[in-house]
Amino acid sequence: MRMEGGSALHPPATAYPAYPAYPSQHLPQSPNQQAAQETGINEQLLAINKVLHSELLRHRLRADSFEKCNRWRLSFACEKEKLSAAFDRFLELSIAHACGVAATRVVVLSSGSTTGEVDFTITSDPLAASPSDVIQELRAQLADPSSPFRTGAFANFASRILQLSGVLPSQHCLWAPGPEVAEEAGLDTVTESLGKLNELAEVAGHSDEESEDEDVSKRPEYWGLRVSDLSEFHSAIRDELAGYCHDHHMKFEHGHCIHLCKHGASCPWGDHAGVLHDKACAGSQMRGVPLLPNMHAVVARYVKPQTRPLGTSWATMKYPQGLRITHFVTHTWEELFSDFVGSLEAALSPDNVVWVCSLALNQNADITQMLDVELLKSPFAVALRRASRQLVLLDRDLKVPTRSWCAYELAIATKFAMPTFLWPHPESDVEHLKGKIKSLDLRDAVASKKEDEERIRQEIESSEGYDKLNSRFRCIMELTLNFYSNAMAKVASLTQQIAEAVAEKDPSKEAALRAARAAELRRLEASHGAEQRAALLAGRCRQLEEEVLELRGRLADREAAEGQSQALSGLG
Repeated sequence: MRMEGGSALHPPATAYPAYPAYPSQHLPQSPNQQAAQETGINEQLLAINKVLHSELLRHRLRADSFEKCNRWRLSFACEKEKLSAAFDRFLELSIAHACGVAATRVVVLSSGSTTGEVDFTITSDPLAASPSDVIQELRAQLADPSSPFRTGAFANFASRILQLSGVLPSQHCLWAPGPEVAEEAGLDTVTESLGKLNELAEVAGHSDEESEDEDVSKRPEYWGLRVSDLSEFHSAIRDELAGYCHDHHMKFEHGHCIHLCKHGASCPWGDHAGVLHDKACAGSQMRGVPLLPNMHAVVARYVKPQTRPLGTSWATMKYPQGLRITHFVTHTWEELFSDFVGSLEAALSPDNVVWVCSLALNQNADITQMLDVELLKSPFAVALRRASRQLVLLDRDLKVPTRSWCAYELAIATKFAMPTFLWPHPESDVEHLKGKIKSLDLRDAVASKKEDEERIRQEIESSEGYDKLNSRFRCIMELTLNFYSNAMAKVASLTQQIAEAVAEKDPSKEAALRAARAAELRRLEASHGAEQRAALLAGRCRQLEEEVLELRGRLADREAAEGQSQALSGLG
C-alpha cells in the first residue's frame, strides 16, 4: 500500500507534525486560564510523543529488517471537527486493545483533519488477531457504553466516530518476519527516547487506568479516613496515650520493639493490649529510650489490638465499604501523634478523606509480603496516583525527606505532576526550612529495612536518577513553601479572630470563622495546585523538546554515516 506523496517505505515528510513550542508564560491568572493552560500543555506532550513515534517508525521503515512492517489503514467517519494529537493517542490505545498488543506497538502515522482516515502500523510480530477480528472488536468497543473507550477522558473521542471501516494487508503480510524489539534492529537510542516520552505522555494523559474490581480490599484508593475521624480518635486516646508513654521506655531487640515498664511488676497497664513488654528492668536497671506518643506507639497500643480480630486495617474496619481518598498524606511515624493530627486539622477540612499508611494498611499482616510487588503497583503508589493531592506534613526536625518511603512518595508525586502541598510544623521557621531543602539530597534517605532502602534506590536510579529528582523536588518544595507562607499571611486575620472566639467561649462564632478560614485555604490551594501542575508540565515540555532535538541529531548522524558507508562501498 502506498501513501499519497510517498512510498510505503518512505512516507512523505508532511506526515510528521512539527512539535509545538511550549508557552513562555505558564502561570495563569484565573481558574479558566489555568484549566486552559493545563489542557494546552497536555496536548503538547501528546503531540511531542507522536513526533517521536513518527521518528521511530521512519527510521524503522528505512531499515531493511522492517521492509515488511505491518501497515494498516482504517477510516473513521467522524463529526467535522479538527482531530488532535490526543485523538491519535486514543486511536493507538483503542487499536492496541482490539489487537491484543501493548499500546507502544501501535503507531499512528497520520490522521485526516476531518475525514478521520488513519494510517497506522503494528511494529512487531506476530499478531493473534486477524484483520476482520480487529475491525469487529473495534466496532464492539466503540458501540459498548461500558467500554473504557466510551468513558473517562476518551469519551468525547469515541462519541465522534459515526462509522468504521478498514483496508488491511493480506494475512501473510500481517505475519511478515521481523525483529520483535527495536534493539535487534540497532535502534537502541530511538527506543530509549521513545520509552521516556511514552512515560511522560502517559503522565499528561492520566493513562493509569483504575481497576474495575469492586472489592475495596484490593483498591488502595478506597482505604481512606476523614480528618474528623482522626480528630475523634486522637481525642479518645490522648490522655491514656500520654499516661502509657510516661510509664514506659522502649528498645529494639531482634527486630522487635519492646516496651519497658518503669514500674516493673507493678506496672498498671496489665497485659499492655498484647504489646511486647518487659517488667523485669525497673528503676536503676531501666534502659532503652523514652517511649514517645507518636504513630509507632499508637499503632502498637491501639491500631493492632483493635484490628487483630477482624484481620483488616483500621480504615477498612471503620469503613468496610471503603471511602475514596482525596489527599495522600506523606509523613514520618516519629512525629508526635498530637502534632500529626493538629497539622491535618489545620491543613484540611474535617470532611477531607486522607490516606495514612499506618491506618490504611493491615498492621497485623505481613507488610513485607504486601509490598513484595513492583513498587509502582504497591498500595502506596497506587493510592498516591489516584489521589487528587499529596499533603506532606513536615515535622520539626525535617525528617520526612530523609525516610526512603517518604522520598519515594515524593518521587512518584513529582513524576506524575501530582499537586503537592507542604504543611510545616507550627513552630517551624519557614526560611530555615527553605535553606535546608536547598541542600537536601534524597540519596541520603534511609529505611528501617535495608532491603526496602535498596529497592527504592534502584527504582529511582533506573527511572530518572537522583540528580533530576533532587532538582524537581527542591523546585516544588520551594514553590509550595512560598504558597504556605502566602496562604498563612492571607488568613492571618481569620486565625486571630478564631483565637478571640475561643477566648470568648463563643462556639458558634468559632465554627463560622473556622469554616471561612478553611474555605479560603481551599480556594488558595486550588489556585496553587493548578499553578504547580502547569509549572511541572511546562518543564516536561522543555525536557521533551530537548529529547526530540537530541534524537533527531543522533538519527541524522547515523544516516550520514550510513550514507558515507554506502558511498565507499560503491567505490569499492
